[in-house]
Amino acid sequence: MDGASARPGALAIDLLGKAWASPTTLIGLILGLVGHVAGWAMRRRVRISLGNNAVQFEGNAVAGISAVTFGNVCLYRGPICDAAHERQHTYQAQLLGPFYLPSNFAGGVAALLLDGFWHGPHNWNETGPLMSPSRPWPGSRPR
Repeated sequence: MDGASARPGALAIDLLGKAWASPTTLIGLILGLVGHVAGWAMRRRVRISLGNNAVQFEGNAVAGISAVTFGNVCLYRGPICDAAHERQHTYQAQLLGPFYLPSNFAGGVAALLLDGFWHGPHNWNETGPLMSPSRPWPGSRPR
């Protein structure tokens, strides 16, 4: 929830967002559990926790270079890092629902082609989380 109850109706909106993101969250849970077991087998320090608007998997073997977010699931290669950034991706997922992964993939490919790296300025899903303070997208309020 992360403070959703501070405003009337915010809890309902938060829960609707989580339901809308649930197909992507399910993918994250599957990858999180697979990566958790693989991380454990690789003798990494693995941990599952709740926080930053997500189920968090630390020491995850599927997390890539540092971290990746699927719906309301964050996979971290090592200990939790840049949680504020990953938290913004959970809000993007709650707004975009099943369109989050295609949007994130398209933005990443655009940035790779135009900027030479995934987190480049042409990746619309990264510009807001990379701002200080981080937010879902430029022009939105920090969360």
